[in-house]
Amino acid sequence: FAGVTNTSLGLGGNDAYLVKTTNSGAPIWSTKYGRSNDEFLHNVREDGLGNIYSVGYLRNYSDRRTGFLAKHDLNGNPLWLKDLDMGEGFTYLTNLAFTASNNPIVTGYTNAQTYGDFDGLVLVVDAYNGNTMFSKKIHLNPVPLYVWQMDT
Repeated sequence: FAGVTNTSLGLGGNDAYLVKTTNSGAPIWSTKYGRSNDEFLHNVREDGLGNIYSVGYLRNYSDRRTGFLAKHDLNGNPLWLKDLDMGEGFTYLTNLAFTASNNPIVTGYTNAQTYGDFDGLVLVVDAYNGNTMFSKKIHLNPVPLYVWQMDT
């Protein structure tokens, strides 16, 4: 499971954490990650190879919100953490699934470089290095669009 903590042991502000448990709920390992400001998790999933991905957003020094995707190995060791920033404005990443080749498909919404309302957002990310392979903003003028859930 995953969540957010705000303790004196934090890395700065609210920090994200992951905990892996046995089927009966006993902890196997836990880890947290963060930067100097706040990180908030929206979803965590395991790919077909046992890697653990989490998506959410961070609040930076200027109070902007930037989406992020983190990858951990099956023992909770961090492999990479990528900002998926769509430009000025806010970007929230809310859910993820995987392609047949275990590349993450990330959804969310953003008002970066748009008409002021939020647009839906879909990204496909390279599992090896976290680089964006595909991105698409979906705009339904004049209605804001929020992408929260998906299935593959």
